[in-house]
Amino acid sequence: MAQVTAGASEFFFAVRPDVLLVLGDRYEMHAVVVAASAHKVPVAHIHGGEESEGAVDNLYRHSLTKLSHLHFCATALSEQRILAMGEEPWRVFLTGAPSLDGIAETKILDRKALGIEVKLPDGPFLLATYHPETMRSDKTVDDLDEMIAALDEIAMPTLFSQANSDELGQEINRRLKLHSKRCPWMILHNSLGRHKYFSAMLHAAVMVGNSSSGIIEAASFSLPVINIGGRQKGRERSANVVDVPPERSAVIKAVRNAIEHGRLEVENVYGDGHASQKITKVLAEITVDSRLLIKRFNLNSV
Repeated sequence: MAQVTAGASEFFFAVRPDVLLVLGDRYEMHAVVVAASAHKVPVAHIHGGEESEGAVDNLYRHSLTKLSHLHFCATALSEQRILAMGEEPWRVFLTGAPSLDGIAETKILDRKALGIEVKLPDGPFLLATYHPETMRSDKTVDDLDEMIAALDEIAMPTLFSQANSDELGQEINRRLKLHSKRCPWMILHNSLGRHKYFSAMLHAAVMVGNSSSGIIEAASFSLPVINIGGRQKGRERSANVVDVPPERSAVIKAVRNAIEHGRLEVENVYGDGHASQKITKVLAEITVDSRLLIKRFNLNSV
């Protein structure tokens, strides 16, 4: 993190942008924003005000809010949280999640083409991703094993993407590779890329795991999601998401029930897929001056 901050500081010294636009809650992004604040570069933050109690990202997200000068919120509740943190209302905008914009712009593969691309057999399949629950890291591997045991019993072809770079991510990926050698139903990929991943979301019977994509994007595909464990605890959910503990019996029951009921049209609480238009409009019209840079705590919303 120190190296990222130092490198970003050198960049901001040489190239001073009008505004720094950042998305999310990762520690790498936090390091960049710390450097921007030292160089008086205004920061516009996307996806602030959300909660994910099972990940350390939660701490960085709220810290980024206080370091930022403009806030582009994905949901109404996120907007309320940011206002409750003392941010001035004129700085806060409800835009929806930008990732939904990409769905309409992505070339979706048909089922046959997807199968060829990812070596997936014909017929129904599951889509799965499992990331470390960083606030409960001592149980992460055990929880993964429970999920694999459940999917092993269901034995439906499962398109599995590997974990991110969180703590224990490498261990999860090592175990997934071992499981993939003994589980004929598992089709494991390092990364699917956006067009293959969105295509899989369109064609899958059910999504299983604890990825934020199950919380944010899946509803736009009417894809049933079985969200396992507490990594996404606190995030708002659309009606397509069912939460279960990391126990094989609970996972088996939920997946089979979701397969039986199929897809249902639901409203996505994260927006309508036009966030980018709203964000760019604000950025085009905002005046970069002392009013933007000097932040005041707004007591009226407390």
